[in-house]
Amino acid sequence: MNSQLEKIINEVVKLDSWDILSVLSGVNYMARQSAINAVVRKIPNRPGEDATIDVFADYKEKMQMPELTQEVGPFVRVAERVTEVLNEYTDLKPSGYEEVFDYMTQIPPKRSTYQNDYNARKAAGMRPNVPMSVFIDAEMTLALNRFNDTIAKGEDAVRILYSVEGSDDTGPDWFYERINDKVLQKLEERWVKAEMRRTNLKISSNDRDLAAANQKLIETVIQELGGKIPDFSKEMDISDDTDLFIAALQQKAGKTAQ
Repeated sequence: MNSQLEKIINEVVKLDSWDILSVLSGVNYMARQSAINAVVRKIPNRPGEDATIDVFADYKEKMQMPELTQEVGPFVRVAERVTEVLNEYTDLKPSGYEEVFDYMTQIPPKRSTYQNDYNARKAAGMRPNVPMSVFIDAEMTLALNRFNDTIAKGEDAVRILYSVEGSDDTGPDWFYERINDKVLQKLEERWVKAEMRRTNLKISSNDRDLAAANQKLIETVIQELGGKIPDFSKEMDISDDTDLFIAALQQKAGKTAQ
């Protein structure tokens, strides 16, 4: 098993069960999605009902791909490992391949996704040397092809994956990089939720204290995994605070006058 994944698991299980569920469910989905995508790319389209026996025989032969296990095995093993942890530390059943496939095929690709991608590249100093409209059109074409392939082959892919044995072989570097990014993203989301509870005047002071302690624990895990503690100070609009300060001064001045 990949050492970075085990480090992530060892850190995440220090959190409460809801945080564990949120973070590792994201990893589970990513691993199963990657496995489905890999199988869909490899297998041929299922023949139509009116296909000849020879066509079905050719399809069956092409479906016998021993190299598939080598490519997909690491994804399967990560999904199995994360599912083991989720079953141990949480009460909700983790998503299987069927649920992930259903979610993958619910909503077609959106142009807004690739508009945001273009803007993100631009902000990072890696703006593509093509107009945004050309970039979005190209990405949408690829995304729709993948979406349609997943619809056509996804059920076969799910069936195949339940017969694939997980492998402790190291998967591609990009896969583990994406896992690490996903974990840090989910941890930031949990930090924000804790911040909302820490400052919520509608709950008890004890609950706010618990939220603050949980937030500190999340910060520790973020740092251990090489991330940065969220800091939104530059994005906050100070006018709200200024208005509150002025209102407080006016109220104080009114009481003094009385």
